[in-house]
Order: sequence, then structure tokens, then C-alpha cells
Amino acid sequence: MSSAAPAKKPYRKAPPEHRELRLEIPVSRLEQEESLTDAERMKLLQQENEELRKRLASATRRTEALERELEIGQDCLELELGQS
Repeated sequence: MSSAAPAKKPYRKAPPEHRELRLEIPVSRLEQEESLTDAERMKLLQQENEELRKRLASATRRTEALERELEIGQDCLELELGQS
């Protein structure tokens, strides 16, 4: 007995504004951090914190857009079901 597997949707690459940027710290920067003063280390941490805030805001906007898209899709399906 064979079961028919549902057809998979083709992979759709996310547009550039939806892609997550993975920033890696270069090894040389890690080595340099060992010799930094507290003030320099604080400045680097503040810059990293700001970058993380920007990435979080971007992820939040993407999530909210996906939620709106989902709600629209649900509304359309409900309308179609109501018409049949």
C-alpha cells in the first residue's frame, strides 16, 4: 500500500531585506579585546548593543509583516469557505 505524499512547495529564497545577517567577529578583534582599556571595551560593547538593537527591530518588523500576511490569508480563506 502506498501513500501519496503531499507535494512540497518549491523553496523560495527570501528577499534581501528579509535575510538575516550573520556577523562574525574576526579572530584578530578577539585578540585585540584582551589588550583594550575598560573605556575601549565599553565603547565596543555599546556598538555591539546598538547593532543588536537594530537587528531586533528588523526581526520584529519582519515578524509583524508575516503576522499581517497570515491574518489576510486567514480572512481570505474564511471568505471562500463562507461562499461555498
